[in-house]
Amino acid sequence: MRTYLEFSNLMVIRLGFALAGLVFLGCGNSTSQPAEIQRLIPVDTGRIFSVQGYVKRSEVFSIDEVVEEGVTLPANWTLPAQLDSKGPGITWTAPGGVEVADEVEVTVSGVRPREGIALSWTIDDGRPTTRRLGFKKGRREGNTLTFSFRLDRSPASAGVTYRLSFVGLEGRSIRVRSVKGFGWSVVPERLESTVAQPVKMTLGGVTRTARLALVERPIAWEIPAGLGASRLSFSYGVPEDTVGGTEFRVLTTGREVPLFSATVGDSNKGQWHEAGVDLPSETSESEFLLEVVTSVPQDPLVGLPAWGNPEIRPVGKSSLRPDVVLVSIDTLRADHLSSYGYGRPTSPAIDAWAAQSVLFEQAIASAPWTLPSHTSLLTGLMPFTHGVNYPRPAPEDLPYLAQRLRAAGYATTAITGGSYLNPSFGLGRGFDSYFSYAGSLDSELEVQIAAANDWMQARQQSRPSFLFLHTYEVHDPYVAREPWFSQYSGGTDDPRDVLARDTNSRDGDGLRIRNRLIYGSSRAELEEEPVDSSRIGEVVDRYDSGISYMDSLLGPFLEALSKDPGNTIVVLTSDHGEAFGEQGQFGHGSLYDHQLRVPLVIAAPGVVARRVSQQVSSIDIAETILDLAGVDDGIVTDGTSLRSLLEGRTDVHPEVAWSYSALANYGISLRLDGRLKYIEYNSPWPLEGGRSELYDLRRDAAESTDLSASSESIVTSLSARVLQEYEHAVFPARFSITNRSARGETLIVDSPSFHPSVVKSTGEAGAASIVGAGRMRIRVAPQSRSNFTVEQFSRDSFDLRLFSASRDQLLLEEHLVAGEEVSSRHEIQTADLDLVVEIELATSKHGPIGDPVQTDPELEEQLRALGYLD
Repeated sequence: MRTYLEFSNLMVIRLGFALAGLVFLGCGNSTSQPAEIQRLIPVDTGRIFSVQGYVKRSEVFSIDEVVEEGVTLPANWTLPAQLDSKGPGITWTAPGGVEVADEVEVTVSGVRPREGIALSWTIDDGRPTTRRLGFKKGRREGNTLTFSFRLDRSPASAGVTYRLSFVGLEGRSIRVRSVKGFGWSVVPERLESTVAQPVKMTLGGVTRTARLALVERPIAWEIPAGLGASRLSFSYGVPEDTVGGTEFRVLTTGREVPLFSATVGDSNKGQWHEAGVDLPSETSESEFLLEVVTSVPQDPLVGLPAWGNPEIRPVGKSSLRPDVVLVSIDTLRADHLSSYGYGRPTSPAIDAWAAQSVLFEQAIASAPWTLPSHTSLLTGLMPFTHGVNYPRPAPEDLPYLAQRLRAAGYATTAITGGSYLNPSFGLGRGFDSYFSYAGSLDSELEVQIAAANDWMQARQQSRPSFLFLHTYEVHDPYVAREPWFSQYSGGTDDPRDVLARDTNSRDGDGLRIRNRLIYGSSRAELEEEPVDSSRIGEVVDRYDSGISYMDSLLGPFLEALSKDPGNTIVVLTSDHGEAFGEQGQFGHGSLYDHQLRVPLVIAAPGVVARRVSQQVSSIDIAETILDLAGVDDGIVTDGTSLRSLLEGRTDVHPEVAWSYSALANYGISLRLDGRLKYIEYNSPWPLEGGRSELYDLRRDAAESTDLSASSESIVTSLSARVLQEYEHAVFPARFSITNRSARGETLIVDSPSFHPSVVKSTGEAGAASIVGAGRMRIRVAPQSRSNFTVEQFSRDSFDLRLFSASRDQLLLEEHLVAGEEVSSRHEIQTADLDLVVEIELATSKHGPIGDPVQTDPELEEQLRALGYLD
């Protein structure tokens, strides 16, 4: 029998601090600000909430090797109209005498990650009832996929008939490794710990910092005497699966009538609701309580009610800082906008807005893919500095723009396309409200713009607001948006989307990640058919039609902002561009200008429209926003404010724009004020065409003629500059091997920390190659030193073993604890071998990069749809 939690005694959780003791976040410099805003929960505390945090998961049944020899699906099989109808699949009956199953987990082989299975079950209780869980994607574990089906609180499992249906598979043998049922139960101690601390709670795709609520367990805060005219603002909500109504109440001691009361029922569950109450202006010291009352007993296994972002604000309007809107159009290359000279009228609305603003003709992204570039955009730090160059969560103590604005009194909101901007990757820091889209890419931008319009209407009059708006509309899969596609293509009729997907990197070309264009269905399910080279123009037509579609939706929002009588700074940019065959490349990941030159348009009160030809970087945007908003918090970043250029002054601006492509192994680029472009591949693996490239951008904007071979002195100077910049960065581990012998030696370096994309070299590296998982071969020349950097690893220690390939002999075995600044030095001497091996571990400037994100199937599918997963 299922156990629910009921609490009959009133218990008050005191948090151990009074409002008067909180940090007051208000004015930054001379601009008048509202009086102190008192945060009851620090916005950046708490982990992303999951019921698994306080649940014990116990196996209640297991059926191993359900199908010994696999199931062969007929070649003409299609998904049945009903999941429980006859057709290919597996049916079994749960054993009798077992506890209730809350989850069924199926492990199979022979199913690819993009494919899936479906589950249905029938309960025969005199009136057979069938329930269905639809198509599910699995998570990879070695060469198997595991599918987890949460049964939505099914009332029974013993004797239930289950059916697995294989969706969309043809003519293959599917081996079912195991089927297991699990029951969930609440661990009271873990539940108490969870509700006692703030969490990141997501309702309706919006993530907020929140406190969870138990019935008759009010959360209490003290109200100091003489607080003045103030308002308690908060949001509240319950998970979608909650049963019955939940009443939220705000009470004060000594008063019987609640200050606030609202009930969430079936029609408005699964979303946040905004609310606020005026606090008594003249009070003696007292406290207010946030409590919930439910119409049925609480079931923590489906989630708990939550109070989001409670804070006390002064009542009344003050002289405000300007509102700020930062728009990032993912994957938008500058030279495909009409305002940047493109031959097609792809962006009439943006062009009209840009004509009244300041347009920067040479804005350079700091990285050619989403996560590191947005980390730079939102922190003002170069990829070398923030270290977020791989699919890992960003460190907690980076100087995020939203945090800095929030500290100056801003209400902060993000509306993003999810994927690598999902809050799991750490970019949600500083935001009161963080929306991460998780639906079909076809309707993403419509949802984003509707939410942005709602934000514009709901902006508070008593405090400034910051909105970060991001969309993947221009990202592949390139959708033929009408009527623009027909106009650009002349009427080509092909309903499929075009997708850019990774090819296998090869040791011979530096293990660079390359992309190819393939066709997919309108739902972005891959049909491994490559795009014929003669149809590249059609791919561009699709991309351009996406820009025009984006322009048609974003344009009215920009126009409304420009007509707003308020005080608003608006910045439009992109994180990177896109390649369509230039240098034989597609998609993004390299360091050529078609992937690094992005639009940057800024509108601000008092700024006169103009075009700026001077080169700037995406790391300058955060500092520019803060400068224009009058926020001077003393934090130093790598960026420089563009205010002088916005105002038409000719002050000296840094001439160098750095960009880094660590994950894709395309190295480091140094762009000198639109004159020269130098690229150095810091991967140690064998490369085609040498280790560096040099381009004269004034004569060769397409970067088609590499001048490095004929410009040795320039290459030497710029290479030294790159080496100095790279060695100044702090990465988790470095090691070097010095061969003092008179003869060369081939060594095998074995470390679980090695991966082809995370091992880099600076200076001489010898001839290195990957020979297996976590193993590389190095040929060290006589009287030489080879230097290597390991930019990322997941373990709590750094382990390395060194072998002599010619002697088949273990020369060194080292184990260093990670997270500490430690080093070791070893001299290895034999009759004809004299080596020195040095290893250094360092802590990051901004704390450790997080462990890999534990993606759920929905996030994995979103990453897969955008080409980031196989």
